[in-house]
Amino acid sequence: MTLREAIVKAETYCAYQERAQHEVRLKLLSWGIDEDDAEGIIVQLITTNFLSEERFALAFASGKFNIKRWGRRKIAYALRMKKVSEPCIKIALEKIDDTAYWNVMETLALKKMNELKGRHLQFYQKQQTVVRQLAQRGFEPEFVLEITAKLKEE
Repeated sequence: MTLREAIVKAETYCAYQERAQHEVRLKLLSWGIDEDDAEGIIVQLITTNFLSEERFALAFASGKFNIKRWGRRKIAYALRMKKVSEPCIKIALEKIDDTAYWNVMETLALKKMNELKGRHLQFYQKQQTVVRQLAQRGFEPEFVLEITAKLKEE
């Protein structure tokens, strides 16, 4: 594969959906492009706006929150695994609306609590189940505890 063919193929790859630089780098290496040429292609993709780490982080965070209902901690962890820079992660997490975030946590907590209604468990046991589920989804412990405390009042 020539360098020009690799650039065109990489542009197509990036145009299909937002990609992290690390993903593109791995793809280029899998196509047999050497590391120096791969870095050059990545620079070119960035300058031609086919590749943007911030845009990727925003799209990723938005999708994981809106579709999969992930919390900020899990999203940040997944972005770090994709080797996205900390400033881009911070920007992406700040774009998540706090009201929507809180509403999602409440909805998930109420849903789980309702699933546990028929079981003969004490409130504390149900509360711990909800806490574990929300923590697994990546919601911050201090918010989770606040939500579960509100459930006891209702």
